Amino acid sequence: MSLLEVETLTSENEKTPKERSLRICFPKLYRQIVTKLEDFHIHPYDLQINIKEKKGSYQLILHYGKGYSHTVSQHFTAVQLNEMDPGIIDFVLQNVDAIKEVMVADYFKMMKV
Repeated sequence: MSLLEVETLTSENEKTPKERSLRICFPKLYRQIVTKLEDFHIHPYDLQINIKEKKGSYQLILHYGKGYSHTVSQHFTAVQLNEMDPGIIDFVLQNVDAIKEVMVADYFKMMKV
């Protein structure tokens, strides 16, 4: 591997945005989402809610299931996140059935072992 290839790999790695916890970046929005999910008996430890910034927009990412192996995501603008746009809650609520289905399946797999 040449020095140029090493520099290229390094610069690509630096450009890759990292996921950050929504709880840290947008705490009010995180609390609103968690409160809505409690109505469906989904607790904060059942899923991870992260965001990834990409060219001025944010990707809201829900990780759920055993080892947080299942993922759904959608892009939102910073304005939508700051103003707690109802579309964000709608996105989360659209995935409630899938989250619960995976949680139930994981539970039954655990009980068989």
